[in-house]
Amino acid sequence: MGRDEGGLGLRKVQIINGAMMLKILWKLASREFEDAPWVKLLRAKYLANRTLWLSGVPRNCTKLWRAILQQRQVLKPHVKWQVGRGDKCMVFGEPWHELWNVLVPLNVRQRSMWLQELTDSDGRNWSHNSLADSLGVAVGILITTVYPHPPMELSARSDRLLFTLADSGKFNFKEAIRLLQGAGPKLSHEMSVVLKVIWRCPGLLPRIRLFLWKLLNDALPLKGTCASRLRQQIPTCQVCEEGPDLALHALFHCPFAETYWFGAHPSLRVYNLPPDILGLLYIVCQSMQGSLFVHFANNLWALWKSRCSHIYEGSPLSAGSVSKQAATYNGWSRLVSSMTIPKPLNFLWNRAEHDATVGFSCYVDGSFSLPNSGGWAYTMFSNGLLQQYELGSGNAYSGFGTEIKAMHMAVRAAMQLGVHNGIFFTDCWQLQQILEGRLNLDSVPWQDFHDAVDLIHSFRLQTGYSCSFVPRENNLESHQLANYARLNRISYMNATYPSFIFVM
Repeated sequence: MGRDEGGLGLRKVQIINGAMMLKILWKLASREFEDAPWVKLLRAKYLANRTLWLSGVPRNCTKLWRAILQQRQVLKPHVKWQVGRGDKCMVFGEPWHELWNVLVPLNVRQRSMWLQELTDSDGRNWSHNSLADSLGVAVGILITTVYPHPPMELSARSDRLLFTLADSGKFNFKEAIRLLQGAGPKLSHEMSVVLKVIWRCPGLLPRIRLFLWKLLNDALPLKGTCASRLRQQIPTCQVCEEGPDLALHALFHCPFAETYWFGAHPSLRVYNLPPDILGLLYIVCQSMQGSLFVHFANNLWALWKSRCSHIYEGSPLSAGSVSKQAATYNGWSRLVSSMTIPKPLNFLWNRAEHDATVGFSCYVDGSFSLPNSGGWAYTMFSNGLLQQYELGSGNAYSGFGTEIKAMHMAVRAAMQLGVHNGIFFTDCWQLQQILEGRLNLDSVPWQDFHDAVDLIHSFRLQTGYSCSFVPRENNLESHQLANYARLNRISYMNATYPSFIFVM
């Protein structure tokens, strides 16, 4: 179970083994590793003239092959072919259309037929003669009814099998683990907030993170905790011999603990806090941020260590010794923070002087929030003066998809205005690299792949267009407008200067 789900990030061996079988199955199905010796061996032995998805389980096959085929039902709903030339995707038994589980090959020839064999030379139209001769008239009519034109996206690109759970379209081991684990127990809002602070707060020592996780899950080695699980009478506290020997009393409501928290930094009035560990930690996480929470956790750990030393070693228990020990942990935390927190980059950018020399410039940005809400906007400048802006919102799959929509909207607007030379600025480095031809499309989320192809085509039609990266702080106008469009669900708005708004 993952850390954000209440666990320690440890995985079951059976789930890891299943994810590895899924990875092997993915490599076989994607046909990207056909030159590997192990792929050639498995195909020659088990997949001669048949597709992986329609192959039966032989009686005398190895345990490895049987385990691989058992994962087909798990992977089937989450794969889809992105057809290019049609050179890797078979007609039957391949997930390139909605009927792939319905159509079954009738002979050996149909089992080994590639999709490109059913299209004309350029892949834009079906070859009706090939459809009728190879598949029969009935099947040919059925396919052409569902797909009037072949689903070819890029004639120069090879087919690609998409793993739909990953934005990149490639097999992702972490997503495979989540798929096999299924839907875990849903955590409460308070538990999610506390867990995120415990595991992500910078400066906390690893041992203290684990201690807080044990405290949250009532797993500290106390006599009262063991007795409650065995349904026995809970003994009294070993320090004050009054309250129950439980974590809430030992660390907060014990007279010594209550006195210590009164004079500690940060100070707590424990009688005003909720009467349960989860509620108490939730209030602390909400009221204490950053280094203040680190100091609280170090005080809590020092109090626990001093209490254990007093009970099992007979060491004297005093507020001064606990404070001194907590100060030591605070020093270690500062050292860890200075090593792990990167220093911010300083960008040198004189926007007014730069835009005045460019002539036409356009700043674009997108805004995204889960589950699928997006906003996009652009602002156009001429010789450093704002001329017009446009914004919109709608469904989006990822933050990168909103950046693509914003750039596409800006490029179309510039072409309609008759602008043939200009610079488009974006704070998305990946988009800038793709438009300038320095990064291939494999890094694009598969849901936004077609939009990216259309954008590249439109952008490169104008040879005078170029794209440059700009830091976020110099793209605030478009950034604010994109957020404004997403939050207010503005489908479309276009205006020219001076009606520009910045009230967000």
